[in-house]
Amino acid sequence: MTTYLRSLSLRSLNYPSHFLRHRNFGVELTGLDGDLDRRDATFLTEENAGTIRFKAAYLGGQPNRSGRYLRHRDWEVTLQQEDLTGVIPEPSPEQKQFTLDTTFRVVLGLADVSCVSFESVQHAKHYLRHRDWKFFLERAEDDLARKDASFHVVSGLVPVPTPDI
Repeated sequence: MTTYLRSLSLRSLNYPSHFLRHRNFGVELTGLDGDLDRRDATFLTEENAGTIRFKAAYLGGQPNRSGRYLRHRDWEVTLQQEDLTGVIPEPSPEQKQFTLDTTFRVVLGLADVSCVSFESVQHAKHYLRHRDWKFFLERAEDDLARKDASFHVVSGLVPVPTPDI
């Protein structure tokens, strides 16, 4: 059974005043200037056996009840809607692909063991990484890439209402 275990935010290792946040369904690394920015940088997690999925806690400043998750597709990370139509008794191939695209292994930080990194469950050695202020799924083959793929996990930056599960 999947549960929302906590609300969290991801702070960049190499840009310590910047956080992963969603904006206009894109995902970027920015400083946070107000309440809306802090809401967009707060995620609910679904965690299971060393893996994690990130659901946006808020959309447009309101609690996210629509099921929008961080998803990699064509190597870029965006915020996308999960389609639960017809999940029972068996998820469709598209729903299975969505779950794979939104699930990451939690590993020790590639650049600093006090951090964490997030490896794709379907693409070995490909990590959630910021580059040019956007987020991608990429290999981390040099020092900069390893820093770009390492994050400090902090408590969610704003309180999150209890989601409908």
